[in-house]
Amino acid sequence: MVKLVSIALLLIPCVLLMSHTLGNKKYVCPIDGTEFEALIAYSGTSYGAQLDFKRTGPIYSPWPIAQCPECGFVIYDDKAPAKEIDQLKPFILEGDFATEHKIWRICSRWVSMR
Repeated sequence: MVKLVSIALLLIPCVLLMSHTLGNKKYVCPIDGTEFEALIAYSGTSYGAQLDFKRTGPIYSPWPIAQCPECGFVIYDDKAPAKEIDQLKPFILEGDFATEHKIWRICSRWVSMR
């Protein structure tokens, strides 16, 4: 019995090391200033890759990315240069980008529920 308990105690940390960790992180959209939380991956373990470069193992692949719920802007860099943001603002706020991304999200949720 003691042997079984000691083996279990040795294996628990190994199992925890072979997993991935997720958490919520607060963001502020650099385009419209919306504050939101997004689920992101902090770490993961992979054992290799498939032919399409998708990682295999106990890992999110592809990793979840933060996207503004209002304008649809994807937070691709926490420290994006102001020049890039200024170039993207007219495209995202004035075009059909915001409307199209909301329609796409609704459709993708509908497909995922089927």
